[in-house]
Amino acid sequence: MAQPPTIYKSGKLNYVWNYLSSTLDTFKAKLLGYRSYVAIVTQVSTDPPTAVVLENSLGEITFTYDGAGYYIIHSANSAFTVNKTIALNTVSTDTGNPTLISTRVDSSSEISILGFAPDGAGVDGLTNATIEIRVYN
Repeated sequence: MAQPPTIYKSGKLNYVWNYLSSTLDTFKAKLLGYRSYVAIVTQVSTDPPTAVVLENSLGEITFTYDGAGYYIIHSANSAFTVNKTIALNTVSTDTGNPTLISTRVDSSSEISILGFAPDGAGVDGLTNATIEIRVYN
């Protein structure tokens, strides 16, 4: 009896994995009704926030520092569809730094994060803040 042909050939395993991964991401987005980016974000001094990414089906996301308590999330591929994107957040209050953070969808490529002290002043120092961005189909 002849052996069935193998699907693994040198160099093709990555292709198969990438195809399955993108197909599953597409299926998941259709099933849920949205694609998402979920991360735990920390920021110190005047450095841009750093993120521990828990989920990302939106593509390349980066952060910049734009002033006290003001940070910008950038999408390299303009993934934030206007009127179909929401940004959810929580903030850790155990450090005394921002006691409130707010997110605002500015455009298809930028979302602002604003960190406030109790007196309303912008304040740096996010500690384990969570950010979830959902882009609905």
